[in-house]
Amino acid sequence: MIEITKDNLTKFAYGRPREFDPRNMKSPFFPYDEEENGWTDPILYETNSYGFRTKEFEECRDSIIFLGCSHTYGIGLPSDRIWCHLVAKELGLPYFNLSVAAGSLDTAFRVLSEWMPVVKSKMVFLQIPEARREVVWDESNLILRILATNKHVKNFHIMLNDVDYGLNRKKNLLAMEKICELHDSKFITLENTNFVGEMRARDKLHYGYDFHEHFAKVALSEYRQ
Repeated sequence: MIEITKDNLTKFAYGRPREFDPRNMKSPFFPYDEEENGWTDPILYETNSYGFRTKEFEECRDSIIFLGCSHTYGIGLPSDRIWCHLVAKELGLPYFNLSVAAGSLDTAFRVLSEWMPVVKSKMVFLQIPEARREVVWDESNLILRILATNKHVKNFHIMLNDVDYGLNRKKNLLAMEKICELHDSKFITLENTNFVGEMRARDKLHYGYDFHEHFAKVALSEYRQ
C-alpha cells in the first residue's frame, strides 16, 4: 500500500479546498435556503483531508471510484441521496467520490491519475460533465476552472472552440480508459444527457432525488451490460 503524505502527492491530487461550502453559493433567482418541496433539514458537506466529499483514501481493491462534476458531488443534496451512493449501495461495495464541483474531463483525469494507484478500485464510473470547461494554472499555481460563460477570459474562443474541445474530450476519455486498463479496473462512462428534467435539488440549480435515482438505474444497467 502506498503511504499517502502531503509530500508524495502533486498539486493535481486535490479536490475543492476544505473551506469550500456550497451552502455559500447563491442563485440570483432562488435563495439557497428557501424551504420548498420539503427542504427543511440542513445539508452537510463533509470532505476528507484532500477536499473530496468522501471518506479518507485507502487501498481498497473491492471498491468503486466515481468521477464527475457538481451533479455527482451532490450540491443541494444529502450525500446518501446522490446517484453514486445509490449505485454503491445496490452493489454492496464501498466507494470513493472523486467528483469536483465545476469540474471537467481534465479534472476527472487528473484526480483519477493520482488516486487510482492509491485506492486501486476495481471499478470506475464517470459522469461526463456537460459543460465545456478548461482547467489551467495561474502564476501562483492555483486552479482556474474556465466555464463556458466566462467570455471575459483572454483567448476564450481559442480555448473552448468545438474542434479543440472534441479532441480534448477524446484524449481524456482514452487516457482514463488506459489508467483503468493498467489497474485491471472496469471503466463505465455515462453521458450527462441521462440527467433530465427540472432542477429539484435544494439550490434549484442541480437535479433532485428523482433524477439521481433514474441516473443510478442507468449506471447499473451499463454496469450489468
